[in-house]
Amino acid sequence: MTSTPRILAATARPGYPVLKRLFEDVSDVTFVFSMGEGLARLRAGGYDLVVCTIHFDESRMFDFEREARQVAPDVPFVCCRLLDSILKDAVFGAMRVAVDGLGGEFIDRQELHQRLGEEAGDAEFVRRVLARARLPAG
Repeated sequence: MTSTPRILAATARPGYPVLKRLFEDVSDVTFVFSMGEGLARLRAGGYDLVVCTIHFDESRMFDFEREARQVAPDVPFVCCRLLDSILKDAVFGAMRVAVDGLGGEFIDRQELHQRLGEEAGDAEFVRRVLARARLPAG
């Protein structure tokens, strides 16, 4: 028997409906919109994965990843570009390197859409995110 992953989703408000649609049927997802709220939830424990969007809490994704590692070092951390952005593609390559350096993974939903189409891109995005979850043996 496999458990449903408990995901802490850290996002700016525009990303909320997208993450809700993608993950509410496949996980137990809790949404947070500020670093303080996210860190408090992580301290309380019980999460199998953190998903954080690039625009979380006024673009504090890296700060949140660093602090989350201190609070919950065993919880995998996924950073993602969820929505279209005015930033150049090279910036996302640099983000990927930085996130990897902190021990997380960067998943670019928009790049998946461009490469696979919207429906298949979303399915691949969800698959990659859930693959990172730390699930208890069940």
